[in-house]
Amino acid sequence: MFYGAWSLIVLNGVYYTIGTALVIWACNPREKIWNPFIPGGRCLDSTAVFRTAASFNIFSDVSILILPSLSIWQLHVPFKKKVEIFLLLALGLL
Repeated sequence: MFYGAWSLIVLNGVYYTIGTALVIWACNPREKIWNPFIPGGRCLDSTAVFRTAASFNIFSDVSILILPSLSIWQLHVPFKKKVEIFLLLALGLL
């Protein structure tokens, strides 16, 4: 669990660093980001960038849900209590 948590932390840090750089340098010249009518230059396909971000966020959310649930199932409490704790954590997906 320790390495899983640190892996998620590092993966999120790397992903959001790259994502921030993509937003900053999405267009050339950069002014084209907020003024698309500037002649010349080009921009990244924003739809692809947003879909990639959404996919990573879904993966990240599910991973963050699964990571503590592995520990919940090892607790020495009744099954009903384990399910209640898991459902409480699952509310975070809403």
